[in-house]
Amino acid sequence: MSRLRHEKARRKTSGIERERKSSRWDVPKTNTVTNDAERQALIVKFKDGSAVELPWGLLRDACPCAECKELHGPSDPLKLRPMPNKTLTGFEYAGNYAVTLIWADGHRFGIYAWPYLRELAASK
Repeated sequence: MSRLRHEKARRKTSGIERERKSSRWDVPKTNTVTNDAERQALIVKFKDGSAVELPWGLLRDACPCAECKELHGPSDPLKLRPMPNKTLTGFEYAGNYAVTLIWADGHRFGIYAWPYLRELAASK
C-alpha cells in the first residue's frame, strides 16, 4: 500500500515539474504587450499597473538596433537609404527584460527593453 502511495506522489510531482517547464517560457509575468493593428499602436502593460500606447511610427523611428541607429545618426548625407517600413506585424518576448518587434519589411533586430519603452512613452 505504501508503495502505491509513493508511486502516486511521484507521478504528481513529475506532472508539476512538466507544468513548470512548459510555462517557463510563456508570456512574462512582469509586463505584457498587445499589438493593436486598428490603432497602429503597441500597448504595453507594466507590472505596476500602468499602461502606455506607443505608435508604430515612433517605435520604428526609435529602433535601438545598430543598423537603425546608423539611419538616425550622423552619416554620409549623400548615401541613399530605403525608408523603413512602419507596419508592425508581430513581436517576441526577449526573456523578461525586453520585447523584439517584427516589422513588415522583415526587420527584427531591435530589442526594446522595458525601461526604454517607458522613456519613449514619456517623450511622445
